[in-house]
Amino acid sequence: MPRIGSRMRTVALGMNDRSHAETHYLCEQANLAQQLVRFRDVFLGDDPFLAAPRVHVVEAMRHFNARKREFQLGPDDVLIAVVQGNLFDEHNDEYLFRTNTGVPELGDSCSSLGVMSLFYRLDSASEFLNPQSAAARHRKAEWWDPKSELEKAMLLANSSLLMILGLVATVINGLREHSDTRGCIMDYCQDPYDMLEAFKRGVEFRFCQRACRRTLESTAEGQGLLKAAERLAARPFAQPQPSIFLSYARDDFERSERLLVDLQSLGYEKVWKDVYEIVGGVEWEPEIRSAMEKHHFVVSCLSNAGLARPRFFRQELDVALGLHAERKAHLIPVRLDDCQLPSELRPYHYIDLFPDWELGLEAVRHTITRSFKPFERASER
Repeated sequence: MPRIGSRMRTVALGMNDRSHAETHYLCEQANLAQQLVRFRDVFLGDDPFLAAPRVHVVEAMRHFNARKREFQLGPDDVLIAVVQGNLFDEHNDEYLFRTNTGVPELGDSCSSLGVMSLFYRLDSASEFLNPQSAAARHRKAEWWDPKSELEKAMLLANSSLLMILGLVATVINGLREHSDTRGCIMDYCQDPYDMLEAFKRGVEFRFCQRACRRTLESTAEGQGLLKAAERLAARPFAQPQPSIFLSYARDDFERSERLLVDLQSLGYEKVWKDVYEIVGGVEWEPEIRSAMEKHHFVVSCLSNAGLARPRFFRQELDVALGLHAERKAHLIPVRLDDCQLPSELRPYHYIDLFPDWELGLEAVRHTITRSFKPFERASER
């Protein structure tokens, strides 16, 4: 945590559109997730660099550095300027983004700055929309072209937020992009067409367990960025939200309550638990079955105490297994203690919430992120 009396670092996101929804959303969700880094968006007005068709990296850095004081930003505060045109220098003609630390010509004259380009998604001449190599054209035909216009719009908006978060981590914690794919935000920074790798099953805001996550965990601000990434992964911009049914035994009420609160803190608002949803005077068994059928995920909390209750196991777990087999809901078995799995569940992968609760919670979040298909037609489920 920041020292008492110390000033929290601000990350300011600047565009030329005062109502740009993605930056508003990123700031809102990042600030809800943590209180270690303050996010805010700033209006850069009719800045000529923002809409220019070609933007030189060094010139842009110097220009936006001069504007930091205008927004009451200190030397350590971060300003990310998002331009629409082609971001280039003498070495490359189509950058996704650049930071001041990656531009040796700047020396110490600029600090805590980043420039990101939307050229790759806006201009039909970009490598992303008009790939030149056969391999890139194949990837586009396989992963991008079949998607609906709605899904494309959502994925492109979230790709911008993913890159901004990676850019902020680069400026604040010195992260580096890596060419080997690890399912990490920093995978998708090599060239504009790398973004398709993030679109295979939806954009996920995740830092890998190797150098990236370890580096972020070493500082309070880095931990804040991890929390922001977790919330954005649970709540991608403009994407429908998954609904979760929480199945548990009465003996596990306290641990199931902790899981409910943690899922909601990640951003999953639609979590169903009987004590909050079933009103007096209704038949609870058909009510529970009906609720399970309406949810995308059934998180089944398994424990020695819970499995010792045949009624709990036979009714809720059997219904969940049936819905899973029919692809009407995705069953996620989670163990609360070292219980013996029933034979019906042995073919399925399970998640342990012990002895490391946080690691297990991350596995649950990752499962939901990778399994939720909001744009899939009902007939395909």
